[in-house]
Amino acid sequence: MLDLGHNRLASLPAGVERLRALEVLYISDNRLAELPAQVRPLRALTYLGATDNEIAELPAWIGELDALIELRLYRNTLTGLPASIGALRSLRELHLHDNRMVTLPATIGELAELRHLDLRNNRVAELPALLAPAGDQRPALRTPLVPLGVLTAGGPDVFLKLETEQETGSFKLRESALVAVTPAAPAGQPNGAAQTAAR
Repeated sequence: MLDLGHNRLASLPAGVERLRALEVLYISDNRLAELPAQVRPLRALTYLGATDNEIAELPAWIGELDALIELRLYRNTLTGLPASIGALRSLRELHLHDNRMVTLPATIGELAELRHLDLRNNRVAELPALLAPAGDQRPALRTPLVPLGVLTAGGPDVFLKLETEQETGSFKLRESALVAVTPAAPAGQPNGAAQTAAR
Protein backbone atom coordinates (compact mmCIF):
# COMPACT_ATOMS: atom_id res chain seq x y z
CA MET A 1 0.00 0.00 0.00
CA LEU A 2 1.15 3.52 -0.82
CA ASP A 3 -0.72 6.42 0.82
CA LEU A 4 0.08 9.86 -0.59
CA GLY A 5 -3.28 11.38 0.22
CA HIS A 6 -4.07 14.71 1.82
CA ASN A 7 -1.05 16.58 0.52
CA ARG A 8 -0.56 19.25 -2.13
CA LEU A 9 0.93 17.07 -4.83
CA ALA A 10 0.56 18.20 -8.44
CA SER A 11 2.52 15.14 -9.56
CA LEU A 12 3.72 11.89 -8.04
CA PRO A 13 7.24 11.34 -6.71
CA ALA A 14 9.78 9.79 -9.05
CA GLY A 15 10.01 6.03 -8.78
CA VAL A 16 6.34 5.28 -8.09
CA GLU A 17 6.11 3.64 -11.51
CA ARG A 18 8.62 1.01 -10.40
CA LEU A 19 6.31 -0.38 -7.71
CA ARG A 20 4.98 -3.06 -10.04
CA ALA A 21 3.63 -5.25 -7.21
CA LEU A 22 1.68 -2.41 -5.56
CA GLU A 23 -1.97 -3.30 -4.95
CA VAL A 24 -3.34 -0.23 -3.17
CA LEU A 25 -2.65 3.37 -4.21
CA TYR A 26 -4.24 6.29 -2.38
CA ILE A 27 -3.62 9.71 -3.94
CA SER A 28 -6.78 11.50 -2.88
CA ASP A 29 -7.02 15.12 -1.76
CA ASN A 30 -4.11 16.52 -3.73
CA ARG A 31 -3.79 18.93 -6.64
CA LEU A 32 -3.64 16.45 -9.49
CA ALA A 33 -5.01 17.78 -12.78
CA GLU A 34 -4.71 14.39 -14.43
CA LEU A 35 -4.14 10.78 -13.47
CA PRO A 36 -0.33 10.61 -13.46
CA ALA A 37 1.30 8.50 -16.16
CA GLN A 38 3.35 6.81 -13.42
CA VAL A 39 0.22 4.88 -12.49
CA ARG A 40 0.06 3.17 -15.87
CA PRO A 41 2.67 0.44 -15.19
CA LEU A 42 1.04 -0.51 -11.88
CA ARG A 43 -0.89 -3.45 -13.30
CA ALA A 44 -1.25 -5.19 -9.92
CA LEU A 45 -3.42 -2.41 -8.48
CA THR A 46 -6.72 -3.63 -7.06
CA TYR A 47 -7.63 -0.30 -5.41
CA LEU A 48 -7.07 3.18 -6.78
CA GLY A 49 -8.31 6.19 -4.85
CA ALA A 50 -7.86 9.53 -6.61
CA THR A 51 -10.77 11.47 -5.14
CA ASP A 52 -10.81 15.17 -4.30
CA ASN A 53 -8.44 16.30 -7.02
CA GLU A 54 -8.92 18.32 -10.21
CA ILE A 55 -8.91 15.45 -12.71
CA ALA A 56 -10.98 16.43 -15.75
CA GLU A 57 -10.32 13.44 -17.99
CA LEU A 58 -9.22 9.83 -17.59
CA PRO A 59 -6.53 8.55 -19.95
CA ALA A 60 -7.39 5.72 -22.30
CA TRP A 61 -4.76 3.56 -20.61
CA ILE A 62 -6.98 3.24 -17.53
CA GLY A 63 -8.28 0.07 -19.19
CA GLU A 64 -4.84 -1.51 -18.84
CA LEU A 65 -5.21 -1.65 -15.03
CA ASP A 66 -7.30 -4.78 -15.38
CA ALA A 67 -6.75 -6.04 -11.83
CA LEU A 68 -8.71 -3.11 -10.39
CA ILE A 69 -11.58 -4.06 -8.11
CA GLU A 70 -12.36 -0.62 -6.71
CA LEU A 71 -11.93 2.72 -8.43
CA ARG A 72 -12.72 5.92 -6.54
CA LEU A 73 -12.77 9.17 -8.51
CA TYR A 74 -15.42 11.24 -6.79
CA ARG A 75 -15.13 15.00 -6.31
CA ASN A 76 -13.08 15.69 -9.41
CA THR A 77 -14.12 17.51 -12.59
CA LEU A 78 -14.70 14.52 -14.87
CA THR A 79 -17.17 15.02 -17.71
CA GLY A 80 -17.04 11.47 -19.07
CA LEU A 81 -15.16 8.18 -19.17
CA PRO A 82 -13.03 6.67 -21.95
CA ALA A 83 -14.42 3.65 -23.78
CA SER A 84 -11.52 1.64 -22.39
CA ILE A 85 -13.20 1.63 -18.97
CA GLY A 86 -15.03 -1.47 -20.22
CA ALA A 87 -11.75 -3.41 -20.10
CA LEU A 88 -11.76 -3.40 -16.29
CA ARG A 89 -13.46 -6.79 -16.12
CA SER A 90 -12.68 -7.31 -12.40
CA LEU A 91 -14.09 -3.95 -11.30
CA ARG A 92 -16.76 -4.23 -8.61
CA GLU A 93 -17.03 -0.64 -7.35
CA LEU A 94 -16.95 2.57 -9.37
CA HIS A 95 -17.39 5.78 -7.37
CA LEU A 96 -17.99 8.87 -9.51
CA HIS A 97 -20.24 11.13 -7.48
CA ASP A 98 -19.78 14.90 -7.46
CA ASN A 99 -18.17 15.26 -10.86
CA ARG A 100 -19.44 16.89 -14.05
CA MET A 101 -20.34 13.70 -15.86
CA VAL A 102 -22.67 14.21 -18.82
CA THR A 103 -22.35 10.86 -20.61
CA LEU A 104 -21.41 7.25 -19.99
CA PRO A 105 -19.75 5.09 -22.65
CA ALA A 106 -21.70 2.05 -23.82
CA THR A 107 -18.70 -0.07 -22.86
CA ILE A 108 -19.59 0.35 -19.20
CA GLY A 109 -21.97 -2.52 -19.87
CA GLU A 110 -18.96 -4.80 -20.22
CA LEU A 111 -18.13 -4.48 -16.51
CA ALA A 112 -19.49 -7.90 -15.68
CA GLU A 113 -18.44 -7.81 -12.01
CA LEU A 114 -19.72 -4.29 -11.29
CA ARG A 115 -21.81 -4.23 -8.11
CA HIS A 116 -21.67 -0.60 -7.00
CA LEU A 117 -21.94 2.45 -9.24
CA ASP A 118 -22.32 5.88 -7.67
CA LEU A 119 -23.22 8.71 -10.06
CA ARG A 120 -24.87 11.09 -7.63
CA ASN A 121 -24.54 14.82 -8.23
CA ASN A 122 -23.57 14.62 -11.88
CA ARG A 123 -25.20 15.76 -15.12
CA VAL A 124 -25.89 12.43 -16.79
CA ALA A 125 -29.12 12.95 -18.73
CA GLU A 126 -29.47 9.50 -20.27
CA LEU A 127 -28.20 6.00 -19.59
CA PRO A 128 -26.87 4.16 -22.63
CA ALA A 129 -28.33 0.82 -23.69
CA LEU A 130 -26.29 -1.73 -21.84
CA LEU A 131 -26.45 -5.49 -22.28
CA ALA A 132 -25.31 -7.96 -19.68
CA PRO A 133 -22.40 -10.11 -20.86
CA ALA A 134 -23.20 -13.11 -23.05
CA GLY A 135 -24.25 -16.08 -20.98
CA ASP A 136 -25.14 -13.96 -17.94
CA GLN A 137 -27.84 -15.87 -16.05
CA ARG A 138 -28.55 -13.34 -13.30
CA PRO A 139 -32.36 -13.18 -12.92
CA ALA A 140 -34.29 -9.99 -13.71
CA LEU A 141 -31.18 -8.12 -14.72
CA ARG A 142 -30.66 -7.01 -18.28
CA THR A 143 -27.73 -4.71 -17.58
CA PRO A 144 -25.32 -3.93 -14.77
CA LEU A 145 -27.13 -0.59 -14.33
CA VAL A 146 -30.83 -1.08 -14.91
CA PRO A 147 -32.97 -3.71 -13.14
CA LEU A 148 -35.55 -4.96 -15.64
CA GLY A 149 -38.42 -4.58 -13.17
CA VAL A 150 -37.70 -0.89 -12.77
CA LEU A 151 -37.85 -0.31 -16.49
CA THR A 152 -41.15 -2.07 -17.00
CA ALA A 153 -42.88 -0.96 -13.82
CA GLY A 154 -41.82 2.65 -13.50
CA GLY A 155 -40.04 3.82 -16.61
CA PRO A 156 -37.55 6.68 -16.70
CA ASP A 157 -39.19 8.69 -13.90
CA VAL A 158 -38.02 6.12 -11.37
CA PHE A 159 -34.44 7.09 -12.01
CA LEU A 160 -34.94 10.67 -10.86
CA LYS A 161 -34.88 9.34 -7.30
CA LEU A 162 -33.22 5.98 -7.78
CA GLU A 163 -31.02 4.64 -5.03
CA THR A 164 -31.63 0.91 -5.08
CA GLU A 165 -29.95 -1.84 -3.15
CA GLN A 166 -30.24 -5.24 -4.84
CA GLU A 167 -28.54 -8.53 -4.25
CA THR A 168 -26.66 -7.83 -7.45
CA GLY A 169 -25.42 -4.48 -6.16
CA SER A 170 -26.23 -0.83 -5.63
CA PHE A 171 -26.58 1.84 -8.29
CA LYS A 172 -26.87 5.38 -6.98
CA LEU A 173 -28.07 7.95 -9.48
CA ARG A 174 -29.82 10.42 -7.18
CA GLU A 175 -29.50 14.09 -8.14
CA SER A 176 -27.85 13.17 -11.43
CA ALA A 177 -30.15 15.23 -13.70
CA LEU A 178 -31.21 11.98 -15.34
CA VAL A 179 -34.21 12.46 -17.61
CA ALA A 180 -34.22 9.37 -19.81
CA VAL A 181 -33.35 5.70 -19.81
CA THR A 182 -32.60 3.64 -22.89
CA PRO A 183 -33.54 0.03 -22.09
CA ALA A 184 -31.51 -2.77 -23.56
CA ALA A 185 -33.20 -4.86 -26.21
CA PRO A 186 -34.06 -8.52 -25.59
CA ALA A 187 -31.91 -10.96 -27.50
CA GLY A 188 -32.70 -10.79 -31.18
CA GLN A 189 -34.74 -7.60 -30.88
CA PRO A 190 -33.53 -4.13 -31.92
CA ASN A 191 -33.38 -1.40 -29.28
CA GLY A 192 -36.22 0.54 -30.85
CA ALA A 193 -38.61 -2.34 -30.33
CA ALA A 194 -37.56 -2.67 -26.71
CA GLN A 195 -38.25 1.01 -26.10
CA THR A 196 -41.72 0.68 -27.59
CA ALA A 197 -42.49 -2.35 -25.48
CA ALA A 198 -41.37 -0.60 -22.29
CA ARG A 199 -43.67 2.41 -22.76
